[in-house]
Amino acid sequence: MKVSKEACPNDLAPTASTTVMLALGDAIAVSLLKAKGFSSKDFARSHPGGKLGKKLTLKVTDLMIPIKSAAVVNNKTLIKDVIVKISEKKQGFALIQNAKKKIVGIFSDGDLRRQLQKNIDINNVQVSKVMTKKFKSIESENLVVDAAKFMKKNKVYYLAVNQKSKIQGFITMHEILEANVL
Repeated sequence: MKVSKEACPNDLAPTASTTVMLALGDAIAVSLLKAKGFSSKDFARSHPGGKLGKKLTLKVTDLMIPIKSAAVVNNKTLIKDVIVKISEKKQGFALIQNAKKKIVGIFSDGDLRRQLQKNIDINNVQVSKVMTKKFKSIESENLVVDAAKFMKKNKVYYLAVNQKSKIQGFITMHEILEANVL
């Protein structure tokens, strides 16, 4: 490869020629990737510890916080007591379960703020009356980068994690950022 003139005003420093060689090298690399059928899974195997490898391999289950570490309350619990539980766990939300221990809702700091704007009496209202029943969740085998995209799309910072059709834990944007995947 040859360039007729370098970008350097003195035509001395290899400026344009280095850019041309970089483009040529990229073109050769991409051609070889295609010719060999090199996939994103192949890339992940050869770069497992780096940021790009993590994007391709790190699953929600790898970062999921187990439900035993979550703020979990019964749906009959008063909002004031839910606030205490949320504060104890320092997570910004509580998972709400029914009498059969099935997770049926979520109550977040945002839900609390919205209820306080309505002047609700937190000392006398059960969380089941104000919880979010259609909460967002993700399957444990999904990639963490997909969880982050889902959170962004839905404007949420945490997701319940399904494993074998049951909520087994949760993942937050905090864990995703700490994992240095994005």
